[in-house]
Amino acid sequence: MISPKDRNVRRRIPIRIKLAAALAIPITALLLVSLLEVAQSNRAAQDIKEQTELATASIGPGGLITSLQNERNYGSVWLLKFEDAIQLPVNSYEEATAATDKSIAEFRAEIDKLGGDVAETYAPALEKINNEIAGLREIVTGYQGERGLNNTPVSEPLYLGYIDLIEGAEEGEHEIGVVH
Repeated sequence: MISPKDRNVRRRIPIRIKLAAALAIPITALLLVSLLEVAQSNRAAQDIKEQTELATASIGPGGLITSLQNERNYGSVWLLKFEDAIQLPVNSYEEATAATDKSIAEFRAEIDKLGGDVAETYAPALEKINNEIAGLREIVTGYQGERGLNNTPVSEPLYLGYIDLIEGAEEGEHEIGVVH
């Protein structure tokens, strides 16, 4: 007689193992799809955050641009001795320069906080302002000659110098819109 040990009998696989094997592939696929969805959601959230930062930065230099315009306008009309004939948002060159200094500091703080592409985009404009604004201000504060309408050889370079600074800040705004 053949003993049970000698027989070629298949071992039975318990139902739990069969069930686990049958469910392993769909569960693994479900986990993989879930991980991919989470990663995609994180990327979308990061993109939204970057877009929000860029939008904030694009709005940002408005105060700086306005301050530069006010400083430019007051300095130019002062040199032409027209400051009393034109209504300006500032009452003195000192008030205009103080407002510009405040706007520069606030804009720089915002750009430093945002960092990344925004800081890189506006860095040239801020560097240009830092390098050139003192020279432009010196044209007004150091002026010793007679003020009047025939003073355009002094007021025009001042005006154009500020336009150059303002356009640099505006270029940053346009570039921010193109970056993303």
